[in-house]
Amino acid sequence: MSCNATLRNLLNCKFRSFLRVTCSVLLASAISGCEVIYGVVLMASCGFSSDLEIHPETLPVAIVGQPYRVDISASGKQAPIGDFYLSAGQLPVGLEFIFLDNRSGESTAAIEGVPSETGNFPIAVGARTYGTHCAGQTANNEYALEVIDK
Repeated sequence: MSCNATLRNLLNCKFRSFLRVTCSVLLASAISGCEVIYGVVLMASCGFSSDLEIHPETLPVAIVGQPYRVDISASGKQAPIGDFYLSAGQLPVGLEFIFLDNRSGESTAAIEGVPSETGNFPIAVGARTYGTHCAGQTANNEYALEVIDK
């Protein structure tokens, strides 16, 4: 589910998430015989959690012919990161996007390599969570990667 960041939309999004999780947990509890109290705790922690955010906010400038690496991470996650990916744009020749999945829930990504062309490269990085606790959080961050010749 994707929501805009305005206050009204944020509140609506959180409320819809809260209702969706509430219905899912209560139905699962009723079917499996699990206690509804567990469902209420799970529902409260997922329904009003912070949004998933991708870091850093901006990318450092890259220089043609010099090694470049920037690590990409996420905060606000309620479940492990299942994937980081380029959701838009293309990296300059010589740089690549790598998803570093360490299976402990602290997955990161990196943009690394040695750029061989100058310019401004608009890209977007996306992330999504997986698991059984608050799965399905997504985020997207747009960047302007600048590559200069020194």
